Amino acid sequence: SYCIVPYARGLEKHYPKAQIIEETKRHLAAGCKEIVLLGQIVNKHPEFTDIVKDILRLEWLERLRYTSPYPNFYSPELLQLHETEEKLCPHIHIPFQSGSNTVLKSMRRGYTVEQAKEFINNIRNLKRDISITTDIIVGYPDETEEDFQATLDLVEYGKFDMIYIGIYSPRPGTYAHKNHPDNIDRKTKRARRDRLNELLKKTSQENNQKEIGQTRKVIVDTIDDNHIYGYIDNMKQITIKKKSEFKNNIWDFINVKITKAVPFKLYWEMIHN
Repeated sequence: SYCIVPYARGLEKHYPKAQIIEETKRHLAAGCKEIVLLGQIVNKHPEFTDIVKDILRLEWLERLRYTSPYPNFYSPELLQLHETEEKLCPHIHIPFQSGSNTVLKSMRRGYTVEQAKEFINNIRNLKRDISITTDIIVGYPDETEEDFQATLDLVEYGKFDMIYIGIYSPRPGTYAHKNHPDNIDRKTKRARRDRLNELLKKTSQENNQKEIGQTRKVIVDTIDDNHIYGYIDNMKQITIKKKSEFKNNIWDFINVKITKAVPFKLYWEMIHN
């Protein structure tokens, strides 16, 4: 009800499966190592699971990820691929937006918090550790303290590695703008954002502590005069102080041992090239 994107983009369109596979092949042949499938509701594509399976079979592929999916369009088969296919990254981003059924209904999200928790359970029951990230909007019209507490409860339940927190602001022309006055004051919105962020930092720290001592493969995406930055397969950011013997380039994969964890970031040492 609140999103301007459908109004800005027009009716949904998708590329044919064959075109997506051919474009992927070209990127891989040109040296790309990680493929990202992108869409507003990416798993709404009628052949999405087949596209994922076909790309996973391609030569030279190191990693495959996709964003952003929608919980209502997940098939059991797609979820199972995260357990069985090593190249399909162990990361799922699901924009739950709220933990309150009242707010979810007003947002016209099409699912309940009970269904959201069931989806989280299905991910946690896979025989592979999957990082879950989400989007949350605070201060949606008529959101009460009880509604917000329900969102905090969902965050506690989900143990998300990252939350992209948005403070609600009306978008002219949307259903919410026409039908739900923006009646939560700025101070309350900011206070709720800060409370949610504090909970997220606690959860991120707890989750990241479990990474210490593990050997992981990092893709390097930034190198400056002092540091090397990258991310592991579950999309966690990772950094190290640059040393003179470091000879790798951006987009190289390197094997590392994780040595330190803080909220939203990991630190590592290179074990071999």
